[in-house]
Amino acid sequence: MAVRRFSGARQLRLREDLKRQVRPLLLEVLADDDADPDAVQRLARLGRSQWRAAEPMLITMLGKVRGGARDALIEVLAARGALGRAAEQTRSRSLLTRCRAAEMLGAARRVEYVPTLTRLLEMCT
Repeated sequence: MAVRRFSGARQLRLREDLKRQVRPLLLEVLADDDADPDAVQRLARLGRSQWRAAEPMLITMLGKVRGGARDALIEVLAARGALGRAAEQTRSRSLLTRCRAAEMLGAARRVEYVPTLTRLLEMCT
């Protein structure tokens, strides 16, 4: 049992370290309405572990920013396949998973996801 707690605490510490590494790059992308294309590309090319730490931050920021910064976040999420995964998750058995996926797709405001979101709305009626 003690090993499990240590392992969990260690993983949490590692995840927080990864977030600290990624945060300056995310802020660089969000700093201007016209996001720096190099910073956007670096964000899209993060390693797997860094991306796992960054993705929830990007999704959270998606609902908080506008303009070019928002467009840059959507571009990165699309490039990493997060929007495609969200579209697949709208078919999940879990209501919570479907709602989170629909929220991301709605925030992305991309026309290709309108039929998916419409299907979900029709399920509610």
